Amino acid sequence: FNEVKIQSEIEGFLPQVSSSALLMMAVKKGAGREVAHKAIKQHSQNSEVGDDIFKLILGDKSLQITALEIEELKSD
Repeated sequence: FNEVKIQSEIEGFLPQVSSSALLMMAVKKGAGREVAHKAIKQHSQNSEVGDDIFKLILGDKSLQITALEIEELKSD
């Protein structure tokens, strides 16, 4: 196995794979489902590389997702 390649692939696809979990987090914190879905989709489209979406999510106060929650999501 090429661990470096595997880790790179995981990091590259993590934002797309985690979008449902991000949506659930935002809704549990009080964001409307449609508003959260639209924001996450927009952030996904606006991100150029893997981790960019997480920075955009953190900057979006309507989603109320914290850096700690994102780190926990990424570590899972």
